[in-house]
Amino acid sequence: MKFSEHLAAHLTPEWRKQYIRYEALKDLLYQATENAPQPDDYGEQQISRYFAKFEEKFFQYCEKELSKINTFFYEKEAEAARTFAQLQDELRQVEAPSRPRSMQEKLRRKSSFFFLSEFQDSEQRETFKSNKRKIADLKLAFTEFYLSLVLIQNYQNLNFTGFRKILKKHDKMMQNNKGADFRCTRVERATFYISKQIDDMIVETEMLFTNNLADGDRQRAMNKLRVPPLVAKHTNWTTFFVGLYSGFFILLLCLMASGLIVSYIYSTGDEPYRLIGQNSTDFQNCTELDLSWANLPMKVDCAGHREEWRPALRMYRGMFLLIFIIFLLGINTYGWRKAGVNHVLIFELDPRNNLSHEELLEVALFFGVLWAISVLSFMVCYWLNSWSYVNPLALAVFMLVFLLNPTRTLKYRARFWLIKILSHIIIAPLHPVGFADFWLADQLNSLVTVLLDFEFLICFYTCEVLWVGNSSLSMVFLTGNVSCNTYGYVVRAIVASLPAWFRFAQCVRRYYDSRLAFPHLVNAGKYSTTFFVVVFSSLCAEMKYETRWENPFQYLWLISVFASSCYTLTWDIKMDWGLLEGRPPNRFLREEVIYTEIVYYLAVVEDFILRFAWTIAMSFSLTGVMDQDIAVSIFAGLEVFRRFVWNFFRLENEHLNNCGQFRAVRDISIKPTKSDQNNPVKVERMMDDESKIPLSKHKMSWERRKRIENLCEALHIPDGHLSMQTFKEDQPSTTPQQRSSVTFFLGDEEPSSTGTRQRKKGLNHEDIRYRHLTRTDSEASDQRIDDRDEEESDEEDSL
Repeated sequence: MKFSEHLAAHLTPEWRKQYIRYEALKDLLYQATENAPQPDDYGEQQISRYFAKFEEKFFQYCEKELSKINTFFYEKEAEAARTFAQLQDELRQVEAPSRPRSMQEKLRRKSSFFFLSEFQDSEQRETFKSNKRKIADLKLAFTEFYLSLVLIQNYQNLNFTGFRKILKKHDKMMQNNKGADFRCTRVERATFYISKQIDDMIVETEMLFTNNLADGDRQRAMNKLRVPPLVAKHTNWTTFFVGLYSGFFILLLCLMASGLIVSYIYSTGDEPYRLIGQNSTDFQNCTELDLSWANLPMKVDCAGHREEWRPALRMYRGMFLLIFIIFLLGINTYGWRKAGVNHVLIFELDPRNNLSHEELLEVALFFGVLWAISVLSFMVCYWLNSWSYVNPLALAVFMLVFLLNPTRTLKYRARFWLIKILSHIIIAPLHPVGFADFWLADQLNSLVTVLLDFEFLICFYTCEVLWVGNSSLSMVFLTGNVSCNTYGYVVRAIVASLPAWFRFAQCVRRYYDSRLAFPHLVNAGKYSTTFFVVVFSSLCAEMKYETRWENPFQYLWLISVFASSCYTLTWDIKMDWGLLEGRPPNRFLREEVIYTEIVYYLAVVEDFILRFAWTIAMSFSLTGVMDQDIAVSIFAGLEVFRRFVWNFFRLENEHLNNCGQFRAVRDISIKPTKSDQNNPVKVERMMDDESKIPLSKHKMSWERRKRIENLCEALHIPDGHLSMQTFKEDQPSTTPQQRSSVTFFLGDEEPSSTGTRQRKKGLNHEDIRYRHLTRTDSEASDQRIDDRDEEESDEEDSL
């Protein structure tokens, strides 16, 4: 593997622009040799001037890259130092007792055992719950911080290796030692190379986590901290099962197709299925039919009395669409990895344990096989007049049990993550909204047909099924109740509005948190148009007229669905995908793109067509070209495909936002953030909430102060001796090296200059002593890449 490929595979995507431009420097070298004057046409002095001018340009480029890398590394190192100091302070606060030991000793001398034990018990109860939550948050914060340190360390190694290799290539092509001199005098004395603060913080983090959060068990601590490989996970067994399930699924689809053909050919009479309301137990006119299907002879009877097949179509359609979107999500994940879109960070997944694209495909194909087996079983039972409608119910129950299985098996981390996000969506107005929350709610907006089909499944087995026994065969018949089939059933209208309501509530909540009318309230308006579409569609179905066009609600539905389509299309392209910025070089796209330009234009056309696909469905309904249930199935599948394409560009836009902020790990902190500092409402809430205030600067509430005053009065402590300073004098110092985003002081106390100097100490890079290292660990680890690349470099030079 060439180093350029190694660099592209192992760099942090959000920091891509901050790495050494290895390919650009290599192109400069090859252009210089290709455009060099020939000795036959020019003199030696002219050739020397040419190469001297080139080397001046080359090393200026290297100096610029070195300065860029140093600056970025300095910022990240200082940010890591501040975060580490904050985590240390938070860890000390969790470990610190609720009151200083010396103060307890003072009270013990002047109090009875009864009053003192009551005081201590109340304090311990108040801090126990908050400490338990903080410990869990600290574990997560330390793991994310450790990951950030490893990314910075990887940034150091990759950039130094890049300089070493390009300068070595320079010396080889220019036949001098100027590259080696630049490396010794500039690169090996650069801050990003000689600074060992990141290595020290890695070691200290491992020690702190092991001793304080893992009960001294280093193996357990490293299992939590260990960073996964930067390349995609790949297991042979997963690949094997993907291929196995794919083969089974294709085979079962062929059997299903042959069964449908046979069913169509051997349908008898003018009544291919039993009419609703017909006597289900009348078997006097049954005729036997012998046929061979799939090389298996069977005897089918009562062809005119079989159950209606449309309910099965609706139920199997919903489950298939759910499997289909999981399969497409696996393709999404593969595409994001290939394009360098960090979906793990965007969804805030655990980077040490998450589903790869192969695992998603495996799950989808596994359920696809079960779905196909269930459909085949339904077809066989349908022809045998057996217990056919048990099959879709059994499949739906199995899928639900798979999702809600409480044991730590069957992709339990992914299942628990999905259940957690779904719970956030359901209580949307009451819970802060993250990207994964509104992304999954957007997926639900493309799965309205799935929700309606599952609602129909519940209604069908509750209201429209009659379970009877017939000798040795148990049979299922329709009762004649058709309430589940029409939009007059109010629950269906509510279910159809749920996904839009979830997103509407999330937008309102985001406005409440940020106070930004744009884009949140404008986005809420987009989802509110769906309510009008559902209401007018329901009223249009309820109000019966001689013709469709005499119904006034038909026109209101057309207006609302057209407005909704225009609104959503504009939002998709402009806001969700970030296109149409009008800036060069991609005037109709955006300033920075990941995919090729033609892909964006095709995606815009596809989104336009599928956003207005309802016009095609309406024309099918008016002309009677296609059965309505079959048309709904086709267009529901197309909507899922539209969402699949939408996912690529939505996450690309979010990824580029993270790149602009150089955000490579999750932002996890149990202290107030900087955004809270500018929000007086949140600051007031945090000041009232004692668990949000660091113990080292804790301001007592009025109730707690009153309890202590009463206790001290009972213990005969003079009033003048009771003060905030009394509790602060004997408290162990827990002042962090870096002040948190929001700092609370006791009374009129101000931070001392000594404390300020102490906090700045450790961030000072002036006292770093430069030292020349002849060989580093990174050189040793990259030697193999260097050796493998040597032969390729020789071939390039010969060319």
